[in-house]
Amino acid sequence: MNNANEEPVDIWGRLDDLDDAELAMLVEAAASVIADNTNEAGARIYLEMPPRPAGQILKSTLADAGVAVDDEEAAELVRDEVVTRQLAVHVLRSLAQQPVIAAEIEVAYRARQRMLVIDAGVISAAALLLLVLKLKRVKIGGVDVSFYDARQSALDSIRRMLGM
Repeated sequence: MNNANEEPVDIWGRLDDLDDAELAMLVEAAASVIADNTNEAGARIYLEMPPRPAGQILKSTLADAGVAVDDEEAAELVRDEVVTRQLAVHVLRSLAQQPVIAAEIEVAYRARQRMLVIDAGVISAAALLLLVLKLKRVKIGGVDVSFYDARQSALDSIRRMLGM
């Protein structure tokens, strides 16, 4: 963590280098920002969902998007540490391409850093992925932010990971 007098390090340029705790904190910040800024009822449920039901919902959501996965592949997407890390970094990188949401996520991340809230198990990469796949847009500071590009990018990443 930086001293108060130092400029914050660009979190988006360090995604591949974040340790597990930093990445978990950034995933939590991103998922919370998205869930808090949507009109979709029930979006916050993904933030507290255990891996097994998250895997089943992810399987169904991916099927709806034209990416068929079996139960084992769905479980891998939500439980395998290497896979979930890759998905988290990929989804975060896609979100970083949208300045409005990237700025809001960074503010939430910095606030979590100041509070020293680090719980790598609170919100999973699967929760962030589900939010990006299920929600079409969020409204941040009066600006509509669409997830079309992030959604397509996440689906492409999953296809590559699964060899499709």
